[in-house]
Amino acid sequence: MHMLGYLPVSKRNILIKIHATPFNLAILQTYAPTSDYSDEDVDKYYEEVKDVLKEVKSSEVLIVMGDMNAKVGNQKLENIVGQHGLGKTNDRGVKLTQFCSEYDLCIINTFFQHPPRRTYTWKSPGDRRRNQIDCIMIKQRLKNSVKQCKTYPGQTSNQTMRLLWPKFK
Repeated sequence: MHMLGYLPVSKRNILIKIHATPFNLAILQTYAPTSDYSDEDVDKYYEEVKDVLKEVKSSEVLIVMGDMNAKVGNQKLENIVGQHGLGKTNDRGVKLTQFCSEYDLCIINTFFQHPPRRTYTWKSPGDRRRNQIDCIMIKQRLKNSVKQCKTYPGQTSNQTMRLLWPKFK
C-alpha cells in the first residue's frame, strides 16, 4: 500500500487516498463542530464534507472517521446505527444519521457488543460523563468486511479521548 494523494480541505477535514488491493481506499478524517457552535456552523460543516465526498470515486472504498461530536445512541436505526451504541441520541446524532442515510453509510462502531469501557470514546474531565462521539463509517454494502471495532484505553496522550480501532477483513 502507498498513498496516492491527499486533499487538506480545512482544519476540520482531510481526504487521503491510498492504493490498496483489491480496491483503493478513500479515507476522510474529520472533526465536527462541538456543541459550542451554532446549527448554522454544523450545516456548513456537513456541506463541506459533502463537497469532499465528490472527490471519491465509486470504485474506491470510502471510510469516514473522526470526532463527530454527536451521539447516535443505542437504538437500532435501519442499517445505519446498530443496537450497541452508547446512551441516547441527541440532535447532532440525528443530523449524523441523516447524513449517513444520504450517503448509504453505517456507523460500524455501533454494531459490535462490548462492555461500556470498550464503547465510549470520550470522558469528561473528572470522569463525570462518558460518551460515544467518535465514529467510523463505511458504505452499508461493506459492513460485513468489518470484523471488530472497539476502543482501547490508554492508547493516546489525551486523557479524555480513547482510540477507536476497527479490524477489517
